[in-house]
Amino acid sequence: MGCFRSRTERFNWNDMMPAEKMRVIEVCELRRQKVEAMLAAKRQATQPASADQPPADTVDNS
Repeated sequence: MGCFRSRTERFNWNDMMPAEKMRVIEVCELRRQKVEAMLAAKRQATQPASADQPPADTVDNS
């Protein structure tokens, strides 16, 4: 997935003060969380809905 830094952030990294770098790292974590949430939602949307099926203990096997 990468480091989640923008091109500008990567380009200016060596010129940043430590506090600036920490802020970029914090923003990157938020970006990572957003991407993971989007991927989880996509996975959930593509999985077959199990709510349409009755629980296994209520199935009539006679």
